[in-house]
Amino acid sequence: MQRSWSVAACVAASLWCASARAHPDIDAAKELMGKGDFRAALLKLERAERSPELKEEELVDVHWNRGVIHHTMGNAEKADASFDAVLALRPLYTPDRLETPPPIRTVFHKRTELYAAAHGLELKVVNVKGAVLNVQLVGHPAEAASLVVYARPAGRATYDKAEATTAGLAMAKVRLGEKALWKGLGDAGALEVVLEARNARGVPVARAGDAVAPMKLKVPAEERARALEELEPPPAPAPAPVATPAPEKAPAPPEKPAEKPVEQPRDEKPAPPPEPTKVLVLTRPEPAPSVPYAPPPPQQYIPPPHQPYPQYPNTAPPQAPHALTPTPNTVLPAPQALPAPEEVDPVSTTLRWVSPLLLGGGAVAGALAVLALVSAAASWGSLYLVDQQLRVVGSERWSYRPTLVGAWYGTLVGGVALPVAAGALALGGTGVIIAGAVAAVRAFIL
Repeated sequence: MQRSWSVAACVAASLWCASARAHPDIDAAKELMGKGDFRAALLKLERAERSPELKEEELVDVHWNRGVIHHTMGNAEKADASFDAVLALRPLYTPDRLETPPPIRTVFHKRTELYAAAHGLELKVVNVKGAVLNVQLVGHPAEAASLVVYARPAGRATYDKAEATTAGLAMAKVRLGEKALWKGLGDAGALEVVLEARNARGVPVARAGDAVAPMKLKVPAEERARALEELEPPPAPAPAPVATPAPEKAPAPPEKPAEKPVEQPRDEKPAPPPEPTKVLVLTRPEPAPSVPYAPPPPQQYIPPPHQPYPQYPNTAPPQAPHALTPTPNTVLPAPQALPAPEEVDPVSTTLRWVSPLLLGGGAVAGALAVLALVSAAASWGSLYLVDQQLRVVGSERWSYRPTLVGAWYGTLVGGVALPVAAGALALGGTGVIIAGAVAAVRAFIL
C-alpha cells in the first residue's frame, strides 16, 4: 500500500510540475517519474545538478524529486539526505498537501523536526514601545540576519513592511514608521503583524503568523500617542535674521599740522637778498687729432748689483741641560746586556716529534706480541687435541686421517713459528719503547 502511495506521489509530482517548465533535464526527469522509470529519472536529476546555470529554486526541486524517488525505491537513508538538502536551502519548505501522499509528508515532517531542533528559531513579540516593536528570537538567533515585520490595523486588507537587522542577537527592534498605520488603529488599538526572520541570503528561516491568520497585538493608547509624537516631523528651524551691514563712512582727510610763525631774531641783521642765479653753459671740446699707435721699444733686463747678506747676531735663548747630556760631574749608568737569542737545537726538536711515534710503535709491537703468544697457545692446544685424537684406537679407519695428519704438522709448525715471531716482536717492541722513552727524556731535558 505504501509503495502504491509513493508511485502515485511520483506521478503526481511529475504532473504537478509539468506546466512549470524550468531546466530541461528536470522536466525530463519528471516525465520519466510519471512513467515509473526511476533510475533514468535519477540520472537526469544528477545531470541537471551538474549544470552551473541551475538556479536555487531549481536545485530545491532537484533534491525534492530525488528524495521522492529514493523513498519510492525503498532507500530511506538517501531519501532522508535529499530531504535534509531541501531544508538546508529552504528551512520553511512545505510540500503540497494535495499532491504529496501522506507517507512522504510524514517522513518529511520528521526531518523538519530534526532540522528545527538543530537550527530552529521562534519569534515572540515582547512589547510595543512607541513606534518600535521589540521581538525576541528564541532558539538559534545566529541563523537570522534580518527581521521583516508586516503590520496593519485590524480590518485593513494590506500590510506595511518594515525591516531591521538582527546581527545574530536575541532581541530585535523594528521601527514601524508609517504614520497612517498608527492613526488607523483607532480606539481599539488592535495591531495585526506577521513576523519573518531571514538569513544572509534573504531566505526565510522562521515565521510567526501569516497573511490570513496574523498575530494580533493590543497597543495601549499612551503608546499610540507616543508613536504619533515620535513620527511627527521636527519643526523647521526659524530663519536666522539677516544682519544689514551699516554703510561705510568715507575716511576723513588727514589733518595738516598747524604752521608755526617764524620768529625773527632781534639782534641779528636781516639776511642779504639772494644773488642772481648763474647759468652754466657746457661746451664740447674739439677732438684731438688722431695719432697712429706705435708700440713701445723693448726694455732689456738689467740685474741689480750683488749685495752681501746681513749678519744677524745669535739671539737664541740658552737651553737647559738635558737629563742625559753628560756633564763633568755626571755618571752615566752602564748599559744592560740584552738577552741572547735562544738557540734552536735540531736534534732535540726532532726527538720531540719522533719520541711519541716510537712510543706508539712500541705499544703496537707489544700488542702484536701478545696476540702472537695467544695464537701460539691456541696452536699448541690444537696440536694436543689432534695428537690425542690420533692416538685413539680405530682412528686409522677414518676417511680424513691424511687431513688430520697434515693439520697436526701444520699446527706443529705454527706452534713453533708463532712463539718465535712473538718473541721477536716482543723484543723489538721493548727496544722501541726503551728508545722512545730515552729520546723523550733527552728531548725534554735538553
